[in-house]
Amino acid sequence: MADPDLIVGDLKYGVESAFVWWDMNGMNGLIARSYAAKTENNISQHVADISIKVNGGTIGLAERVSLFNDLRNMIEAELNN
Repeated sequence: MADPDLIVGDLKYGVESAFVWWDMNGMNGLIARSYAAKTENNISQHVADISIKVNGGTIGLAERVSLFNDLRNMIEAELNN
């Protein structure tokens, strides 16, 4: 890439690079396998599995779990309308 700063300076390129990374790292399959192996009572472990792959660790896990649950609740509410 001639100008790597486009990724941080232009939302279009930043989002596109995230999608490319997501696809190249097989994230949809990892999520499906992790979610299938976890119970609702252990959803934080599912979020941890994905956090380890994306971020290399679980720093900030409690916030990620909270955001995951908030987003899931918003999606479910929207789907039930």
